[in-house]
Amino acid sequence: MTTTTFYDRILADITEQTVRDVYTTIRDYVGESHRITKESVSLVIWGKYTPSTDRTIRECVETLHSVYGVPICTDSGTAGYFMPENERELLKWAKEHNSRANKEKQAVRKVMYNRAVWFTMHEIPPEVFVKPKEHIPSSAEAVQATLFEMPKVYA
Repeated sequence: MTTTTFYDRILADITEQTVRDVYTTIRDYVGESHRITKESVSLVIWGKYTPSTDRTIRECVETLHSVYGVPICTDSGTAGYFMPENERELLKWAKEHNSRANKEKQAVRKVMYNRAVWFTMHEIPPEVFVKPKEHIPSSAEAVQATLFEMPKVYA
């Protein structure tokens, strides 16, 4: 993964003790109704909350997942980390993360499949972009935003 200097500095400063501190701060929050936010984790460990501490916490949680197999849960519906109280909570977390991973894989496959089309063009022709319809749809109509249609160029 390519990182910026900002993230490289953050990653370089993460120690085993930092990962351990994140874990020991989160481990007492058991069950999805007992969460601790990144802001609170940061205040407990560093006494402040900044973009750097936010990124550090996320990197530590990723390390706890991928290296140590620690089941720290979170979901897109509610802020905060927690340890699962039961298998249902863990499976809910796993299902959401698998869904995200599958969507990302699908996006990568689609982009890589269409790369020849995009690299044969020196610039994106103006007709590729589609303007939204001028009428206001009724609430019963399905509305789908379209940024552009694929060009009719096949190499």
